[in-house]
Amino acid sequence: MNRRQTTAQATTTAHLEAQKRAKFEQRKKETKQQAMRLAVAEKGEVVPTLSELPDQSLNSPSKFPSTAFYDTISTYPVGHGMNTSAYKAILLGAKPENQITCKCKHDCVTIPNCPCRRMAVWMNHGDCESLLVSGHEIDFSQGVHENKFYFSCSSGCKCTGCSLNSVLEAKKDHNEKVKVTRRRLDVGFGVEAKRHIEKGEFIATFVGTLCGPLTANGLKAETINVRYSYTATNKNSIKQVTKLLKSKEYVRYLREAYHSDIIIDPLERGNFTRFFNHSCQPNLTIVKVCAGGVSPLDLNMVFVANRAINQGEEMTFDYGPHYLMGQCLCEICKNKEDVDMATAENINGGSESENICPNTPNRLGKRPSGVKKPQIPKKSKKNGLMTLPTIVTGETLPLFSRLKDFGKNLLCNFPGTAFFTSIVVNVLGAYLSKAVTEAIKLGNQNPIP
Repeated sequence: MNRRQTTAQATTTAHLEAQKRAKFEQRKKETKQQAMRLAVAEKGEVVPTLSELPDQSLNSPSKFPSTAFYDTISTYPVGHGMNTSAYKAILLGAKPENQITCKCKHDCVTIPNCPCRRMAVWMNHGDCESLLVSGHEIDFSQGVHENKFYFSCSSGCKCTGCSLNSVLEAKKDHNEKVKVTRRRLDVGFGVEAKRHIEKGEFIATFVGTLCGPLTANGLKAETINVRYSYTATNKNSIKQVTKLLKSKEYVRYLREAYHSDIIIDPLERGNFTRFFNHSCQPNLTIVKVCAGGVSPLDLNMVFVANRAINQGEEMTFDYGPHYLMGQCLCEICKNKEDVDMATAENINGGSESENICPNTPNRLGKRPSGVKKPQIPKKSKKNGLMTLPTIVTGETLPLFSRLKDFGKNLLCNFPGTAFFTSIVVNVLGAYLSKAVTEAIKLGNQNPIP
């Protein structure tokens, strides 16, 4: 084979590969478009948004932030950016043979052959005594529900008098359960209980656009979308339910979908649950409940009361370890800061005028716990030369902290960078080049008079 034939063959192979990639990308695009057309968001119950700030001029809707305006929905629309397997799983999950519904004439919990109950027991690792049903005790221990799934009957079921209906219960009577209001400008809108809420009561489902981390609208870190969104799946396993599914193709796409990031973004379309504030001791727990099937479109984030909630009490849940919105404004942390402020004088010693000048030589005292003293190397590991001349301490300039929140003025709340040794001449560290260290050595040996 001559050089010309080899070049022609390589060109043909590259052309065929390009055609294959183009067809593959076209199939991916068609799959996504089909899934987006399939999922049509249904309108939800509108909960009015009120503002009750002391300054009446700020209570007009024209003074509301843009995030207070959205379209209320009760089911997910499908957006951009998800794994192709997620779109495929949504399409396959919509097929009748992959849907899970029932036609029970009595309570599904009491009927062993009910398809919904059977799936609920499988998801609960064979335990039929602790299903997610109205009135049953639920384990609200921290972290229990992170990777746990429940199953519930759906609107497609024809059963009557069913207690296996957490999703249906959570999607109704919102205006009887909650009230959305704004009483503090720094906290913003929040959700209060409009009546007494019993422990274990299903409050609402978190809804929005199902999308991925790379949406067409640019869902990236540090955007308003991320701060409002909830990651429904993140390497979650649903292997305990695959034995009841007949389609191997569906099972394969489900596994890949649930091991990818599927995000619920309620910024433009959602419901009042977007206004649930964070608390370090929340009265709500979010649980994952599939209803009508097990595809991503069937996955619901259900808010459940983990204790009795009094009328007028704010309803909150824990945003999780990645909640980095700055200073926590929940009542638990606020009360803790009030205690710190009340005892600040005893901790730092002296009056307020002394506390605002904490690191003068006669008032610094012990270094706060958790603040490490910087380690100063004594020798260069590279050449063994002593690189630290005699340290000459300098005049210490005091650091002042006069924050409005007095509890933040305590020594224990100072950053580690606020503590240092004052010097008047430079000291040399390790890892200088050989030429530099040699020059320093010669300079010390030959000082200029």
